Amino acid sequence: MNESGFLKPNQILDLCPHKFDNLETLLSLYECNDLRVRLAVLDKISSDFNPERFVQKSYPFNSVIDLFKRAVTSVDVDEITEGLSGLTYIDKKLARVHSLNMLAHSDLAIREEAVCCLGYIGEDVDKKLLMSLLDGDTNELLVVNALASLLRLGQTELISKIEVIASTFGEKPLISLLECLYTLADHYDFTPIIPYLRARVQSSYNSELLVELEDFELNVTRNKLFAELEGLNPSNQVDLERILSFFNNTDASVRFRALGLLGTGAKPNKKDLPDIQYPFLNHIKMLVTDECEDVRAEAICILGDRKDISSVFLIGECLVDKSELVRLDALYALGEIGDEGSLAQLNAYNYEKGSDLEKVRYLQARIRLGDSSYFGTWLEFLNHENGLVRANVAGGVWSLWKVEWNMLLKKKLNEAIQIEPFVYVFNEIKDALDFIEAKSTKRNTRLD
Repeated sequence: MNESGFLKPNQILDLCPHKFDNLETLLSLYECNDLRVRLAVLDKISSDFNPERFVQKSYPFNSVIDLFKRAVTSVDVDEITEGLSGLTYIDKKLARVHSLNMLAHSDLAIREEAVCCLGYIGEDVDKKLLMSLLDGDTNELLVVNALASLLRLGQTELISKIEVIASTFGEKPLISLLECLYTLADHYDFTPIIPYLRARVQSSYNSELLVELEDFELNVTRNKLFAELEGLNPSNQVDLERILSFFNNTDASVRFRALGLLGTGAKPNKKDLPDIQYPFLNHIKMLVTDECEDVRAEAICILGDRKDISSVFLIGECLVDKSELVRLDALYALGEIGDEGSLAQLNAYNYEKGSDLEKVRYLQARIRLGDSSYFGTWLEFLNHENGLVRANVAGGVWSLWKVEWNMLLKKKLNEAIQIEPFVYVFNEIKDALDFIEAKSTKRNTRLD
């Protein structure tokens, strides 16, 4: 590939993570002389094309490892740090070896990245080394990262060190500390240290520092609310009132979590719907027009799970929502509700303008509403180049299975699972095959 054929960094980051061929594209792109392209490739592979996402036999592990080995032995600091960071997602043991070696590197940014990486892939024996940095290193940035890594490795008693660092370190290390603590807010309750941090930040008059503190405080509050939500029981009237109070929270992720308590969850571990009286259902309907697409989609799913006929027109309006996620869940919900009103909404839907993923959901909904003529077209999507489309077909087996389709479904799914490269799609297909087997066993037992 000549230089003119290489993608730009933003185009690399936009590559679909559900197409296996894109991994080969990324490997070839790393041969580019443009550092920005190589950095984007390293970022994209570690984020979206790491080995955990793939069935082992399908993953070109040696080729990917060679690419990251080249990165961490580069002469460019940015390439080394990006390679080292990405390697933690590719091969933890190798990443640990390189991180330990990089602790003696002459460049501070590389040493800092190595210390940070040890928090994710370090072993118990590495804690002693990190403690020596925390207590003995003169560089404040390294001390901050050593503290964060030790906290990530479970050294809870070191939380008390945060107050000392906040009161004595400079502004740049303090910004780094807040960035690190932000990522740990789901592990620890940092509420007690917020007053110390606030006092230090307010005395500095540094706008960047103030923004980091505000983000950190919001994340601490968010995770405390998440913890409370996990302890609530939606079947209890008092708890239900409390859950509904979260619907007005300014944080969309909190609204989403609260709303999720009123649904069935995901197969194969769906739960029973909590008993909600009709007046409370109106609170869910209001969130169908929420500003956050995740909240809108979740509200639609719950109304579909409840087969709420009164919501059909409201859900139908979402078939033209600006968010594909919302449109997809609206199509699914109409199939769940399954009345004449749902059919009328589907009849008004423009199938040709929909994405392939939307077409799968549309066909599935039509089949569920009784039109078997769509079955063949729907099943053909199991061969689609996009893994997310294939996963949706496999996931749809649960809702539209019929005994007369049993043998064909098993044949197509068994063929698909043999060549499936993505773990998440492989698991969807396996779950579908297990479901079909359970259905067949149950039917045969009844016949006996």
